[in-house]
Amino acid sequence: LREAPYPIIIGFVMVSGLLYVNAATFNFYPTIMLQFGKTDFSAFSVTLVINLMSLAGVLSGGAIASRIGGRKKPMLIFAAIFIATIYPLITLGISESYFYEYAMIFFGIQAILEAMIFATIPALLAESFSKRYRATAVSFTYNMGGVAAGFALMVIELGVPVFGLTASWLINLFVASAIMLYGIIMIKETWVKGTTGKDLINE
Repeated sequence: LREAPYPIIIGFVMVSGLLYVNAATFNFYPTIMLQFGKTDFSAFSVTLVINLMSLAGVLSGGAIASRIGGRKKPMLIFAAIFIATIYPLITLGISESYFYEYAMIFFGIQAILEAMIFATIPALLAESFSKRYRATAVSFTYNMGGVAAGFALMVIELGVPVFGLTASWLINLFVASAIMLYGIIMIKETWVKGTTGKDLINE
């Protein structure tokens, strides 16, 4: 932390927000499905399909990021799209008619958009730190973000008596997304497509 306080703190902010969003979606989808759906098996099946759909997000996110150029810029674009679609996708996903079909389609789209944000984060984090302490810094930043994200489901449940299930879920997603977006904006870019001269990677 003494070696690189700024990238570690900003990296933690970014990662904790993203992992909190991840926990509040993928880990919370089964709860939503059991709340609005009818059978445990259908909820399991749809959750499995949504998780498989997210793989398309990681792969397409990496391909698109290569065309856009940079690590931070693609994340910023993907995050903005994800945030803009949180409310409509969740509202459509919990529609009572054809619930499981709608949940699979709209939560699946949300999962793809969210997974795209993850596409460049390994490179961005690794390139944010000197190779002298890169492994330690990345591990510390990511794992501490995971600790913060571990409170996601508990915080959502605590808000249910006050706001209701759906509202508590949305509030948590928007707050965590805002934290994630702030971290992405504040972290330094580490690679720019077509850059000549000095390498942006922190050696």
